[in-house]
Amino acid sequence: MKGISPLIATIILIALTIAIAGILGLWVASYVGTQTAQINKSSEEIITIECSLMKFEVISCAKNNDQVRIILLNNGPIVINGLKINFIERDENGNIIDVDSQDLNEKINRGDYKAFTQQIPSNFQNKDFTLEIRSIQCLDVKREIICR
Repeated sequence: MKGISPLIATIILIALTIAIAGILGLWVASYVGTQTAQINKSSEEIITIECSLMKFEVISCAKNNDQVRIILLNNGPIVINGLKINFIERDENGNIIDVDSQDLNEKINRGDYKAFTQQIPSNFQNKDFTLEIRSIQCLDVKREIICR
């Protein structure tokens, strides 16, 4: 009896090796994709939990010429890392007429009070305005106060 030639045996071995490598490659790609999706979902859940725990209060808002002094209290269990301050002008019906935003890169630890002095935009000086303060980490967490 004759066996298969060494050339054909080599070609079959190479083809078999390529097929196994392809199957393993597909499995690894699928596994990595699944793990990445699970990590992304976990990250979103952590952020949602963190945002639900974030709490702060605007203690006061006082205008002085072209500046406003704001005192905040972080009364939640999460450290606040940065704020977005929106100066909002409303008409008598509560509709927004004008908005000006400023970012404040300050850290407020749990249980801490923090005082800030911000420049009032020129288009908001000499009038009452609403100050809307949002956490940069969780933009849905916001507080408003009218500054007179």
